[in-house]
Amino acid sequence: MSSGNNKMPSVDDPGFSLQRRRKVVLVVDLVESVSLMQADELGVIARWQAFLAHVNQLILPAHEGRLVKSLGDGLMVEFESARNAAAAARAMHAYMSEHNEPIGAGRTMALRAGLHAAEVYIDGLDIYGKGVNLAARVATLAGPNQTTMTVEAREELVDGLDVDIEDLGECYLKHMEQTVRVYRMHSCKDEALPGPVAEPVSDRQVIAVLPFEAHGEDPKHAVVGDLICDAVIHQLARTDLHVLSRLSCAAFKGRVVDPGTIERGLGARYALTGTFHVNGIHLFVSATLTDLRDGSVLWAGRRTTALSDLFDAESELAAMIAEGTYSAILQSHIGHARNQPPAALDDYALLIGGIALMHRQSRIDFARSRELLEHLTERRPRFGAPRAWLGQWYAIGVSQGWLADPQHEAKRAMFEVERAFERDPSLSLAMTIKGQIEGYLLKDFDAAERAYQIAIAENPNEALAWLFMATLNAWRGLGEQAKQAADRALLLSPLHPARYYYESLAATAYLSAGEFAKSAELAERSLRSQRLHASTYKTLIAASAMMGREARAREVATALLEIEPHFTIEQFVARSPMASSPQLQDIVESMRSAGIPQN
Repeated sequence: MSSGNNKMPSVDDPGFSLQRRRKVVLVVDLVESVSLMQADELGVIARWQAFLAHVNQLILPAHEGRLVKSLGDGLMVEFESARNAAAAARAMHAYMSEHNEPIGAGRTMALRAGLHAAEVYIDGLDIYGKGVNLAARVATLAGPNQTTMTVEAREELVDGLDVDIEDLGECYLKHMEQTVRVYRMHSCKDEALPGPVAEPVSDRQVIAVLPFEAHGEDPKHAVVGDLICDAVIHQLARTDLHVLSRLSCAAFKGRVVDPGTIERGLGARYALTGTFHVNGIHLFVSATLTDLRDGSVLWAGRRTTALSDLFDAESELAAMIAEGTYSAILQSHIGHARNQPPAALDDYALLIGGIALMHRQSRIDFARSRELLEHLTERRPRFGAPRAWLGQWYAIGVSQGWLADPQHEAKRAMFEVERAFERDPSLSLAMTIKGQIEGYLLKDFDAAERAYQIAIAENPNEALAWLFMATLNAWRGLGEQAKQAADRALLLSPLHPARYYYESLAATAYLSAGEFAKSAELAERSLRSQRLHASTYKTLIAASAMMGREARAREVATALLEIEPHFTIEQFVARSPMASSPQLQDIVESMRSAGIPQN
């Protein structure tokens, strides 16, 4: 036998072979275990055994933890994520607090815990390394019923969502030469440290677009979910919804949480979630819109597209998801606005219901629109927007022929707009509608142009100002300027609840520019959404006739006379603000040849 070989004998059992893995280590101690044992040794042991059984049978399976070791007054557990480790620590503290009858001289059992995330060495029996020691040291800084953690564990948690986190600063630990940044963890339910809850805005609805999740995807595809999210946010941001940034919502990535948690954490009313799968160059996406107040699904959609679509500034996939989302929210509020007493509606439902119903081409809905907007002005007397929309209500009523005295209604409209300015002098919407009243009702084109220019200077993204500027230029025979303004208006209003209205007026702009095919295309699209808007028919008659499509012009004229039986060319000329347009006679001739009666 050789005595010169000092090497340790090899171990054939693979359970002893070491592997290096990143783990979150949770170390739990029983506070003042020695004195507790002296007070009631058997009682402490029995309670510890019951606690350990609960941990093994319920807590660890629920949070995907593995018990590494257990002593008479402590235990060590490993986890894959700090989120699960923190939840397990909370559950352990909760159990001990609920089963905390006094021992001996009124003493009670309490835990303290420490968390650290690090690369550790693992074999079949234990875990080893500096990270394990640091977790144990950090636990010594926790008081009874407390958990402390290192910065490495804290970075995997979201303050106010997973836990409430208190920064203890740089701390000295036994046998550690350098200080360690330590944090104390509190349950989000602790009354002493309430988590911040965002306040939802009253006049805009808050929507959270959560990162879309992959199903078993290659890690290189993880960014696809973020690209989908960004593209949808880009589309929804052009609406009147308040869209939270992706970074605000990133905390919920990969989590299974109930609607109430999202609502409280983000102050959101709606959540858009989804999943995706990449197959070569193809992308399969499913999306769901949830009302967080009651958990109901308002909309769900699926689509297959090319992966390259996500890199398009105007992604068709994102447009489909955004349109479905926005339309579902609008229809939900409009339905409530039509059927419930105004007092039972929130501000957004009153506002969006008032706007949408005035465009329904129904006298009943039109009257309801005014009722909702007036109720909102009473509820929110300092809010200028409903006053401005009431001004447009009068303008639309005149254009529809439902309000008989244009001069009188123009005064009432202007009164509402002036009240809007009193409440908000910078309200570009009020200035826009002021321009509409001056241009359409009072035929003062110069004053209208000044109003639109002021509105656009105040808010370059005021789509309605660009739209009305387009019609003003069309009336003046400035076709190219009309077309450019119409394009800007359409770009800024992809999901507007009255999109048909934008397309109809844009068709007028393109007609004035001599682009009859584009004018007809916009008019046809507008009519698919709203078949009772008489003005669109008039534009389509002219565009069709000027393209040489006489048969289509006659079909459209017949449809127009069905919804407006008493319409005549004489009436059109009397109402039209196009008196100075060189196209007026061409339009009149188009109507005559299509079968519209003269008088």
